[in-house]
This record gives sequence, C-alpha cells and structure tokens, in this order.
Amino acid sequence: MKKTILLFALAAIVFMAIPSVLAFEVKPQVVVIDHTYTFSIGPGGSFYTYSSLLDDIYGSTTGTGHADKYVMTVTSTTTITIELVDCCLMGDTICIGKSMTKKKCATSPGTVVVTHTFSPGKYVLGVWYDLPNTGVFPAGYDIWFTA
Repeated sequence: MKKTILLFALAAIVFMAIPSVLAFEVKPQVVVIDHTYTFSIGPGGSFYTYSSLLDDIYGSTTGTGHADKYVMTVTSTTTITIELVDCCLMGDTICIGKSMTKKKCATSPGTVVVTHTFSPGKYVLGVWYDLPNTGVFPAGYDIWFTA
C-alpha cells in the first residue's frame, strides 16, 4: 500500500539504530513511498529484491517525489554489503541512504556498493533516483543485502 508522507530533511548513510518510523527525509515536499520492504538479517543471511519507482525523488516527471523504504532488522553484530544496481543502464543516478546529503549514489552503468558493520537493531533506509535521470519512468533496480 502506498503511503504519502511529508518528509522534512533526509538523515545519514552513517548507519545508526533508529525507531521503526520512517527515518529518511527530503526537502519539504510530498514523497510517495512506492514500496516498503521489511526483513531481518544476521551472519550468513541475505535479502534480494527487484523494484521500480515511478519518478525521481524531486518529482521531475510526475510532480511528486518517489522512493522505496527498507526496514532492516539486524539480529546480531554483522558486516553487511549492500549492492544497488540500476536495471537498464541508461545513465540514471540511483541512491541509497538516510539523507539527501549523507547518501551513496552511482550513475549507471556504475553500481552502489556499501559495506558496513551493523550492531543489532532496526535500520531504515531509502532508495531513490536522483538527478541526472533519463526521465523514463517507471525505472527499475535490483538490490542485494548480503551478510
């Protein structure tokens, strides 16, 4: 189910345990959360999904920003590698993070790869298309979380 949420400031790819509420924010605007993925991960675990977004975070095409939300519960201290890949390699810039200023992005054909050791807890991350983008939406991506 899509949720429209007024977000005020996107927070950090410096991963810290946070409450299970939406924790990534953007400049004051309405952002539609296209999908919410919730999963648990610990040593030896993994999570994968393919997803698509209807517009970039700024709403360049539709006038409303779009993002996906990932709620990750880490069961014990674990080093996790996150790999984020734009599906069609058209030169779009895709990002993962908790803030517009503290994020990790790549322009395809590049990929986003983040490795971090997480303490047990709940973490909320956003995935979105940033500028530049081709303006061709929906735009799909693959994401892997591997411990």
